[in-house]
Amino acid sequence: MNKNVKVCYPRKEIIYSFQKEVSGENIYQAVKVFEQEKIERIKFDKIKRGREDILLGSIINLHNKEGICCLERIRNMASCIKQGQDIFENKIWPNIKLAQTNEGLILFDGHHSLLAYMAVGKKYLWEIPYILVSNCSDSEIKVVFGKLNGDWKKEVVNWQASLEEQLCIRREKNLGELFNSLRADICLHNG
Repeated sequence: MNKNVKVCYPRKEIIYSFQKEVSGENIYQAVKVFEQEKIERIKFDKIKRGREDILLGSIINLHNKEGICCLERIRNMASCIKQGQDIFENKIWPNIKLAQTNEGLILFDGHHSLLAYMAVGKKYLWEIPYILVSNCSDSEIKVVFGKLNGDWKKEVVNWQASLEEQLCIRREKNLGELFNSLRADICLHNG
C-alpha cells in the first residue's frame, strides 16, 4: 500500500522537509523504506514556517504513564536538547514518528523523545524534527499493538507489563495529558 512519508527538520524560521511516496504493508515498513533513501541524494525543500501551529499536547499517544519506562532517559534527552542537539535515530532520521489519521496525529514511535521536547518548553510541531506518515487507517495503527487485539482509540499498550496486562484502558488521551501526569517526575531533576 502506498503512503506519503515526510520528514521535517526545523531550523529557526525555516523548516527543511522532504517527502516521498513509498510502498509498505504498515506504517513501520513505510518508514523503513523511506529511511533507506540515501540522505546525500535528498534535496530538501526550504519552507518558511507557516501558521499551522499544531500543539504537541494535542497529539494522540499510544502509551499511558505506566508505559513510559525510563524517566532518566527523558531527562537525558532533555539535557541534550537544551544544549542545542536534536534527538535522532542513527544520527540521521528523527526519532519521533507520527501517523495522520481521521482522528488526528498519532505518535506511534518516539514517546520518550517527544516528552523530552515538551520538558524543555517546546509546544508546537514545527519546533521539533519528525517523520509523518499520511493517510493511515485504523488497521495500520493497530500494528503498534503487535499481536494484541486492542482498540487504539480506547486502549493503550504497555510493553513493560506482563503479557496479560499489556493492554490498558486509555487514561491520558493525548501527549498533553501524558506529559502532565509525568511532569513532576521528569522536571524534578531537570530544572
